[in-house]
Amino acid sequence: MEWIRRYVTQRSAAKREGLSNFEGVLMPSVRKLIEKNARDIYGLRVIPVDVFEFEVDDGEESYVVNLTNKTCHCGSWTLIGIPCKHAMACIVLRKLDANEFVHEAYHIERYAKTYGPKFHGMPGHKMWPTTTFAKPLPPPFRKMPGRPDKRKRKKEADEGKGGNKAATVVREYKPRKCSNCGDLGHYKKKCKNPPKPPTTKEKSKGGRPKKGSSSTQQLTTNDMPCTSSQPQTQSASCVIDQISQIK
Repeated sequence: MEWIRRYVTQRSAAKREGLSNFEGVLMPSVRKLIEKNARDIYGLRVIPVDVFEFEVDDGEESYVVNLTNKTCHCGSWTLIGIPCKHAMACIVLRKLDANEFVHEAYHIERYAKTYGPKFHGMPGHKMWPTTTFAKPLPPPFRKMPGRPDKRKRKKEADEGKGGNKAATVVREYKPRKCSNCGDLGHYKKKCKNPPKPPTTKEKSKGGRPKKGSSSTQQLTTNDMPCTSSQPQTQSASCVIDQISQIK
């Protein structure tokens, strides 16, 4: 906010100093525009309809100009408040003063009133008088609905690397831990160390045995006891009976 106050103060002072170089009734830029429009009236055909109302032919188009209402159908005069070339053709035809048809906002007198109020200097904040009022607090934070915007806002001059480094928020660095050997600084894909031995917690963990491990035993026909009269050979009916009992 401080740079805004100083910018407005310097601009107002510069505008007041520039008023001494202005001459006449209108601002220099407005006077140049009127002179340009006055040079462009050649080739226009002006047809008087009334004392202050005209039809102006500009090529294939025709525009109605009313000097009393300060209007032209081209819209330029109404938009910026400066007579267009169609209006200037009518003003020259009636031998009137073009300054009277310009909006008063472009007059030097109004310009001087705009930048008339002066700004006074302000000391540093350490010299400000203390008050008993409570310090202003920021509004309460409210989380807006929807996905948060990922675009970063533009930082001020005293934020981040460009200003006060203490205001920079640095993310806490956490070193990587390898899941194979347990060391820090690398991960399993680039690990060259042997795997770490299992801990007591990992040994005590129960769970379903993995497929194909030694703890699982597959039941085969050789391990099944057979009640047949022939101990050396197994009949097909004996195997089917044993399988049905297991199910």
